[in-house]
Amino acid sequence: MWKVPGATAIPAGRYPVRMTWSKRFQRVTPEILNVPGYEGVRMHPGNDAEDTEGCPLPGRRKTSTGVLESVAACAALDLKIAKAEQDGGQVWIDVRNPPPGMVS
Repeated sequence: MWKVPGATAIPAGRYPVRMTWSKRFQRVTPEILNVPGYEGVRMHPGNDAEDTEGCPLPGRRKTSTGVLESVAACAALDLKIAKAEQDGGQVWIDVRNPPPGMVS
């Protein structure tokens, strides 16, 4: 699958994650690296597909159309990733894409 701006999620796969400066968000956020056909893929707050252009949206609870408590989930995730990096570890994300119309 190739990127269709604002319409496609990143392809399923295993990708490294690093905390880097986001020009768009004007802060450090988790960046998902080496995604074929994509640049600047970040995990950031949002509740549904309208809040993203293909980036994963962390949340603490699922709904039929997305997630809830995304800001809190992102804050906790940012801390965990930063701590892992500080300790010399590498962080990875496994992306699995659900069938169209379904939230996994």
